[in-house]
Amino acid sequence: MKIAILAGHGGSDSGAVDPIEKEQNDGIYQDDIYTEESDVNLKAAKILEKILTNNGHEVFMARDRDVYISLQNRTHFANDNNADIVISLHANAAANSAAEGIETLHYPGSENGQKLANNVQKRMIKASNATDRGIKERDNLYVLRKTLMPAVLVEMGFLTNPKEEHLLNEREYLYLLMEAVAAGVDDYERE
Repeated sequence: MKIAILAGHGGSDSGAVDPIEKEQNDGIYQDDIYTEESDVNLKAAKILEKILTNNGHEVFMARDRDVYISLQNRTHFANDNNADIVISLHANAAANSAAEGIETLHYPGSENGQKLANNVQKRMIKASNATDRGIKERDNLYVLRKTLMPAVLVEMGFLTNPKEEHLLNEREYLYLLMEAVAAGVDDYERE
């Protein structure tokens, strides 16, 4: 299967950021690490690329370094490469530091997008024991709306939750999550 991986944000667009409390008061909680969503997304994307390639898939990375690529160019990239599916990787943020869990988004009315989201979400929750925020329809997300093939946007956890921020900074945890995403892709392909 041909799979386009879109590592969310990048370059001048860091996405969600959790600054170190001592240096920059984010008003949410005190912690000892600085995390930019774009970095987490790229690390996860590189891991997922290796796993999917080893599983026999043809993988296209919209970005493989810290650069900004517009949403329009990301969708053109997936469409121009005739990908069978798109996986967009993100980390979540909320004003409430207790917000937690994993969720997978898909475009409304896309039956295959919903199947892919369901398989990926199920595998990620089983592997991580994270809070299951479920699969959700989103019609306002450009990459879900403008790709010609089934697409999902995976929110791997909350950078604004101290526990999840630490986990998302651990390579072993990202590897666990990306193995689960790959297993969900394989489940989808078998259906």
